Formats: sequence, structure tokens, C-alpha cells
Amino acid sequence: MQLRSLSLFRGALLALTLAGAAACGKSDGPSGSDDPESRLDITNNSDVSVFYVRIRECGSATWGDDLLGASIIPAGLGESFIVSPGCHDVKLETSPVNNGQKIWTNVDFPDGGIAYQTVTTWDPVE
Repeated sequence: MQLRSLSLFRGALLALTLAGAAACGKSDGPSGSDDPESRLDITNNSDVSVFYVRIRECGSATWGDDLLGASIIPAGLGESFIVSPGCHDVKLETSPVNNGQKIWTNVDFPDGGIAYQTVTTWDPVE
């Protein structure tokens, strides 16, 4: 009788687990973009850390807030950010001590797509 109770318990536990996963939006099926958010993937292949990541709409004169906040992107690592679809300029900056920047203009962020940017060298901040 204990074996049957254990089997029923396992079945109930499995049902609750699957119901919880479905409620959280998780599934075993293929995943696709359910929202139009785009992503910016930055890879830092330079020898110094990225201290600031800013974007602006193409044609705008004002850069947005730093997307990294209190974080940095160390040399050899990367980071991903959710951005709105459309045309944007992207600006990366090193620490003021290293005085470097990298700017990419007119980067297209398609609906639900990924824009990949890799920094290997830095331009001086003017």
C-alpha cells in the first residue's frame, strides 16, 4: 500500500510542477520571441573594461543614461541589454583614466532581433 501512495504522491508532484511551469510561461517546446523587444549584445575583446554603455535614437544629439549602472564589462566578457526596436547609435566608454570610447552610428535593432557589437580597440575621447 505504501508503494501506491508513493506513486500517487509523485504523480501529484509532477502535475504541480508542470502546472507551475506553464503558469510561469515555461514550456518544453521551441522558444520564440513573444514581444517586440530588441537586444544589444556587447562583447568586450579589448584590454580594458567598459565602464559606460549609452544609446540614443539616430539623429538625436543627447545620449541616454548609462545602461550598465554600477556594473562594468571586464575585458574578455560581454553583456546584453533590452532596447526598443529602431535605429540607434551606441556609445561605449572606458574609465576616465583610460580615456577611450567607441561609437557605432545607425545601428538597426529589428523587432525581437539582436544587434551584436564587439569592441577590440578604443578611440580617444575628444
